[in-house]
Amino acid sequence: MSEVPTQAAVRQRWRTLGLVVGLVLFLIGAVLVLPITYPDGDTRFAIAWGGELLRGSTPSFEGIVPIKHPLTLVGGAVVSVLPPQTAINATAIGALVTFVVLGFGVFRLGRLLAGTAAGALAVVVVLSRPEIIFGALAARKDLLFAALVIAAAALVATAPRKNWAWALGLLGAAGLIRPEAWVLAAGYGAWLIWGVQVDLRTRRLVIGLVLSAPVIWALIDLTLTGSPFHTIGSGSDRASIEAAGFIEPGADGLQVSGLRRFRGFVEIGIPGIIGWPATVAAILVGAQALISWRQGERSTSYAALIAIVAIVVAMLGVAVVLNVFSLPLQDRFLIVAAVAVGILAASALAGARSSPLLGGALAILVIGVLVGLPGDFDDTRADAQRNERNRNDASALASLVAQPAVSQAVAECSALEVASKVRTSAQFGRATLGVELEVPVDDIEPVREPRLTRGGSVFGFKLKQLRRKAVQNNRRAPKPETVAGVEPWGFVSAC
Repeated sequence: MSEVPTQAAVRQRWRTLGLVVGLVLFLIGAVLVLPITYPDGDTRFAIAWGGELLRGSTPSFEGIVPIKHPLTLVGGAVVSVLPPQTAINATAIGALVTFVVLGFGVFRLGRLLAGTAAGALAVVVVLSRPEIIFGALAARKDLLFAALVIAAAALVATAPRKNWAWALGLLGAAGLIRPEAWVLAAGYGAWLIWGVQVDLRTRRLVIGLVLSAPVIWALIDLTLTGSPFHTIGSGSDRASIEAAGFIEPGADGLQVSGLRRFRGFVEIGIPGIIGWPATVAAILVGAQALISWRQGERSTSYAALIAIVAIVVAMLGVAVVLNVFSLPLQDRFLIVAAVAVGILAASALAGARSSPLLGGALAILVIGVLVGLPGDFDDTRADAQRNERNRNDASALASLVAQPAVSQAVAECSALEVASKVRTSAQFGRATLGVELEVPVDDIEPVREPRLTRGGSVFGFKLKQLRRKAVQNNRRAPKPETVAGVEPWGFVSAC
C-alpha cells in the first residue's frame, strides 16, 4: 500500500519544482540579456586590480582611478583567474543574480510590511526602474550593496532577536562597499545590546560583527597604501584630471558645499531613481504611520517599518556628513534609500480601503507608474543600447590587442597611453586594457591628446588620423613603427 504524501511533502515538492523552473528561466534570461551587459568602470578596475593582487603586485590607487572597495576587490580577484572575456561574463551574470536577490529581498520586506500583494507591487515598482535595471546591466557595486542591505532588513523584520547574526553578517559585507552599512549595523547592534540586553558572549559577538567592516577596510587600506584612512576622500582628484588634459564642464560645481548641493543630491538621488509618484506615496504612507503611532496603534509590521525608516535615515545621514566635508556625492549613493522608499510606497495597498490617505497614496503610485512606463521603457532601452556599445567597443579593443603586430609592440614598450577626448572613454579603455593585457592599470596613462614617445604606444578611441595627431601633438615624437586599428580604436607605436 503506497503512502499518501503529507501536505508538507507536497509543498516541498512544489517548492523544489519552482526552484528548478526558476533556475532554468534565469539561465535562459541570462543568455538573452548577456549581450547588453557590461561591467561599468568601477567594476572593470576592480577586476584589473584583483588580477594585480593575485599576481603578487600592489595596485596603485592614486591619480585618475575610482574609489576602491574591499568587497569588489575580492570579487575582482576571484573572477580574474578566468580568461578576460569569461571574467567579464561571469561578473555580468553575478550582477543578474544580484538583481534577482534584490527582488526577492524587496518582496520579503514588502510582504512583512503589508502583505503578499504589497510585496509583489513593491517588486514591480523597484525592479522596473531604469536606474535599478542599469545597475544590473552595468554590474554596479551599488546594486550588490542594495541587495545585501535589503536582505539584512528582511531578516531583521522577520525576527529581530533571532536573526541578528545573519543580519549583521550581511551588513558587514555591505559595509565593505559603502560605509552607510556601518551606521545601520551600529544602530542594530546598540538595540541588541541595550534594548534586548543580550548575554555577555552574544554582546561580544555583536560588537565584533559591528566593527568588522570598518576594521577590515582600514587594514586593507593600511596593507595596500600604508595609510588606514586612504579611502577617505580618495578617487579621481581634479589635479590628476587637469594633468591628463581633460577639462570637464561644471567640475567646479562638484566641490560646492552647503544646503543647495545636498538638496539637489537628494532630489536626484531618491525621486530620480524611484520616481516622484513613489516618493510622494511613501511620504503619505509615512504620514499615516505617524498618525497611527500618535493614536497608540502599533501594527505587527512595526519591525519592518523601523527597518525601512532606519535605511532612509542612515543613507541621508551619511550624505549630510559627505556634504559637510565636501566629499564626493553621487545620486547612486541613495539607491538603497530609493528602494526602501519604493517598498514603503507599495505598502499603501494594504490599507487603501480603510484610509483615505493610503488610498490616495496608492492611486498616485499606480497612476504614476502606468503613466511613466513609456518613458521608463525608453530610458531602459537607451541604457541597454549604451551598454551594448560599451561591450562592442571592449570587444574591438580586445581584437586589436590580439593582432600579432600590436601584441608584439605592446610587449616591447614600457609606456602605454589611452587617448580620448572624453575622460570616461579613456578610463574605459584603460581598465579594459588592464584586464586584457594583465598589466598594472597604473602603467596605462589616460590622456586627452595622444603623446607618442620613443618606447611608447598609444591606443586611441574615436580619434581620426591617430598617427598624424600623435606626431603633431608631440613634435619630438618619432615616426610610428606600428599602426593598426579596429573601429573605433586605433593604435600607434614607436616600438
